[in-house]
Amino acid sequence: TMALTKYFYTSRVFSFIATILRDFFLNAKLTLIMLVLECCSISISI
Repeated sequence: TMALTKYFYTSRVFSFIATILRDFFLNAKLTLIMLVLECCSISISI
């Protein structure tokens, strides 16, 4: 049972880290897109 608990705990931690990384990359991608759009609108207005 100890090995099973360890495995369960490890998988929980991995899924938690994966979720954080996914959210981080999604936010980074959105930020990048917003920056590009902002740069495009600035260059158009000039």
